[in-house]
Amino acid sequence: LFHRVIERLKPFKDFIQAHVPELTADCGLYFSMSSCVNDATSGTDLKQLAEGGLNMDVRYNAVVEEVIGTAIIFNKLKLPYRAITDITTDLSGLKTLVINNAAYLSSLETERIRAFVRDGGTWIAPGKTSLYDLEGRSSGDVQLDDVLDLSYSGTDAEAISYLKTDAERDLVSSSKLPAPLVQATTAEVTGVVVRPDFPLNDAERYASIHSNPPGYETTHAGLT
Repeated sequence: LFHRVIERLKPFKDFIQAHVPELTADCGLYFSMSSCVNDATSGTDLKQLAEGGLNMDVRYNAVVEEVIGTAIIFNKLKLPYRAITDITTDLSGLKTLVINNAAYLSSLETERIRAFVRDGGTWIAPGKTSLYDLEGRSSGDVQLDDVLDLSYSGTDAEAISYLKTDAERDLVSSSKLPAPLVQATTAEVTGVVVRPDFPLNDAERYASIHSNPPGYETTHAGLT
C-alpha cells in the first residue's frame, strides 16, 4: 500500500524538488552550537542545577539569544540572510558574515573565517568569538586576534555597560552579557566602553537606585 502511495506522489515530489529556490542572500548569520556554553554554571553541582527551579530557568543561552536577536533585526530590515554553521564549508557568494559570541571554534572554522576576510569579506564579530578551541583551551587571547587586530585583556565589563561612538551623541547600552574588555593593536577604534561609576546594584553606593547609568569612559575598544 505504501509503495503505491509513494509511486503516486513521486511526480509531485520531483516537481517540487526541481523548483527548490536557490539561496542568493549575500549575508551569512553564523550559529555555533559548540559555543552554547553557560560559563556562569562552571563548577556547579549537577544536582543543584536540577533542583534550582523550573526546567526553563536554566535554558537561557546568550549565543542563542544574540543569534535570534540578529535574525529579528534582519527580518525587520527585510535583509535576506543565510544560516551558517560549522559544517558550512562553502562561503562563496557571501559578502558579510555575522558571528555572535561564538567563543568555541575549531581550527577549521577559524581558518575558514581567515580565508573569508582575506578574500574581501566583511566579518562582524561581537563578543568573545574564537576565544577557545572546541576543548575549551585558550592562549588567553582570541584565536583570530591577527584578523581583528585586537587583544583581549582577560577581564570583562559589568553585566551593564555602554558604548560611546564618535558618530552618535547618545550612548548604546549593553545588558545581561558582560562585554569583553579589549585593546586595539592596529585596529581603528570608533567607539569605547563606558562603565557605571559604581558596582552594579550596590546597596550602599549608587548613582541611581533604579538603574546603573553610564559613569566613566574607559580606553577599552567597544567598536573597531
